[in-house]
Amino acid sequence: MTDASEPDVGFNKVARRFGDDLSKPDYRVKTAKLTRVLDTMHAAGLPVRTDYARDWENSHILVQLDRLFPPPSPQRILDFGGGNSALCYCLAEDGHDVMVLDIDSTVITQVNQNAGRLGFGAKLRGVHYRGEGWPLEDAEFDAVVTISVFEGLLLRSRPLFWAEARRVMKPGAPLLMTFDYGLGARRVSDPPTTVREVEEQIVAPSGLRLVGRPLVEPDFDPGFGRPVKLPVWTIDGHDFEIAEYSFAALHFHKDPAAPLPAAPAPRVGPVYAPATALPSPPKVWAARVADWLMAELPRRVLAHPTIRSTDAVYQFELRDGQKGWQLRVTGGQADVREGTPGTPTSVISCTTEDMLRLVLGVDDLWALHYERTVRLRGDVRLIMRLTELFGEVAAQTP
Repeated sequence: MTDASEPDVGFNKVARRFGDDLSKPDYRVKTAKLTRVLDTMHAAGLPVRTDYARDWENSHILVQLDRLFPPPSPQRILDFGGGNSALCYCLAEDGHDVMVLDIDSTVITQVNQNAGRLGFGAKLRGVHYRGEGWPLEDAEFDAVVTISVFEGLLLRSRPLFWAEARRVMKPGAPLLMTFDYGLGARRVSDPPTTVREVEEQIVAPSGLRLVGRPLVEPDFDPGFGRPVKLPVWTIDGHDFEIAEYSFAALHFHKDPAAPLPAAPAPRVGPVYAPATALPSPPKVWAARVADWLMAELPRRVLAHPTIRSTDAVYQFELRDGQKGWQLRVTGGQADVREGTPGTPTSVISCTTEDMLRLVLGVDDLWALHYERTVRLRGDVRLIMRLTELFGEVAAQTP
């Protein structure tokens, strides 16, 4: 749902050039604050995520929160997937009661230790969760913010995100989100690449009301291109190239009369699973996985609405001296073969054990990626879609 009758202060947008906003006085105040927070934490030797490419997203959120809750007006705010960035510390400095919910246990430890060192106490707290239901109370938060997290969620986990976000928001609460946008961002995640995809993948399934105007595609400067210019590995893993894309932002609102959402349907496989032991004996499972890959994966690929329509070569590049394997999808056909000949479209570089963890659904792609044991190259969006098919093998294999 969209409500264009409410005042539109230009929050909903695809960024054309970050300087268009960052040159404004209220944004300059916020970027100066973000920089000061980072400088203070660095001087104190405190760990903090330093990502100046996120200045527009962080400032865009902070400015909008001031418009919604003019200071001093402390609120209880959830920072979903906050990643120990400067944002949560700026919000705590402003007097808000902030909770950071993150899948990375290291991040949560850092946030809680930093909160104590900086004197925030209970005003800033990190909570770890394992990708299932959020360990939070119903209608607990006055606002939810999330910065470049949604596009990293697998498709099967997105309904759970929306259901849990609506559940923990107080009636009438806002949800402010930013996300990667554009074809170039497919090198790092599974983002929307058109305004239509934003409507189909984010706005329509959210169950929330979009405040202000829908997104419009910006007219990017042909000489400058997209504002995000991120070095990424080339497909062969020997060099870097630049992925160009943008960030986008949306402001949602929970209907004050909206009932609590029903529990989402059960899913097959984890969203983000904790590391656990592989089934025993490993050699037997390795053989079963190989048989499943050869016999079952092509059939499942051709039943997948996104993957079956692509012409792509997915490659598992095994770093422990074992043979890798490729999935080739072309012309409505799919086959799996041992070895890694030719040039792939997407590469998952990992050990044999991590390959088993992925295919068996013992661990999630991003859980292993965060642990730096799995490296992704090429079209990451297609890799994410492919891993949607994993996790079922354990139930299908005797």
